[in-house]
Amino acid sequence: MMMIGSVFFVSLVLLSAVGTGEALTSEDIEVGPYFDVSSDSSRDRIWPLQSNREPKEMSMNLSFQATGERALKFEPQDTIMVVDFSQGSAIWDPEHQRIDATQAYVDNMVSPDRAGVVKLASNATLEHRLSEDYASVKRSLEMAQEPGGRTNYEESIYKATEELIQRGDPDKQRLQIFLSDGYPTYNVTEETMDMVRENNISIITVGIGEYVNDPLLRWMANTTSGEYHHVEEAGQLVETYLEISDQFYTDETGEDIGVKVGFKEHIQVDTDSFSRVPTNVTRIENRTVVEWDIDGVMSLGDEWNVGFNISTRKRGHQSVFSEASGLYYIQPWSGEHNFTSLPDHSIYGIIQTGAPPPPPPPPPAAAPPPPPPEIFPMPSPPMGTASLVPQAAIQPVTQATGYQALFAPFIGLGMGEALKDTVDMEQKEGISMRAGKDSEEKKEKDKESSGFGYMLNER
Repeated sequence: MMMIGSVFFVSLVLLSAVGTGEALTSEDIEVGPYFDVSSDSSRDRIWPLQSNREPKEMSMNLSFQATGERALKFEPQDTIMVVDFSQGSAIWDPEHQRIDATQAYVDNMVSPDRAGVVKLASNATLEHRLSEDYASVKRSLEMAQEPGGRTNYEESIYKATEELIQRGDPDKQRLQIFLSDGYPTYNVTEETMDMVRENNISIITVGIGEYVNDPLLRWMANTTSGEYHHVEEAGQLVETYLEISDQFYTDETGEDIGVKVGFKEHIQVDTDSFSRVPTNVTRIENRTVVEWDIDGVMSLGDEWNVGFNISTRKRGHQSVFSEASGLYYIQPWSGEHNFTSLPDHSIYGIIQTGAPPPPPPPPPAAAPPPPPPEIFPMPSPPMGTASLVPQAAIQPVTQATGYQALFAPFIGLGMGEALKDTVDMEQKEGISMRAGKDSEEKKEKDKESSGFGYMLNER
């Protein structure tokens, strides 16, 4: 599952196409390159740790990339474009490609940058004052394209320096971009160059043609803390001017970068699974916080990522990261401290899948009680022998007592006579015992009677 990262910064869009569209205004400018952060996981559903189901763990990956457009590296600029329109320019640039190159530089300007134009010829003229009206500045270049006259370095540099001193902003970079073949009719004086240096104005010189006076143009650049570029053909001018413009921008996105990932209290992270060794791992109020320090500077196109495994103790939908998770870094071009948060990545702790388990089977039924013992009926005596059975020996079962009641059913089977003899014997023994007891009692009474009589006789 892919989770698209939230973006804290918006890119600075630079128009670098040659001669196309309007130059950017201040409303088009945000800030420079930024970090695009994303997170993804191997799955979006896992079983919580309390369950005995699988899987309980998922793998995650965090990544961020430096993207967007370049940012302004230096202070805003006030720049005078000094362009050679002398008679000699028709030789080394017959198709006026120097105008396209100058317009491309203006297109790369952003507010509050300002541009102006000085036409280099026999008599130098200020074609356009410093302005943020970039479209008007580019039109003034087109109107000045007819070559003619001599090359007056002194007057053109003086007029450009005067405009920068009178109307330029000393808090900005004040520049002259000087385009010629290096062979002046009237060379620049030392007094004019002193005025340039005393007002912290830099001259960037561009020599064009196969035969260029490199020493003069290089000296003009070096003594004013500028730089010198040489192109042999006019077709290289656009690239050279954009290269000059590029030095004011940077693709460095962040330095002193720290990555901090805080996990929600219900998320458990496997600290042994990190693909990059953390700088620090701490526990804060039952939450795990992991940190990485990134050395060096990350520029446009650079990418950083880390993988790890997590599990959860919670059921249902839930967030993985805490609000303070993200990237902490410094913008190299501004020195400002910035923060880009991690995306809100959610997972799901499975509650139940499939049908619920069936209820347990009912307990087995109790065994029925055993049937009563079968009572065998007493057999009737055979015909013709009833008169031989004594009436006293025939007793109903309901009148039987003791052993008779117990063994009455078996009398008809021949076992009754033996049992009856046993019972009769027990009864006789009981009678004998009773008779013996009665004799003893009688003797005692007789003795008592005899004693009593004796006593009477004694008296």
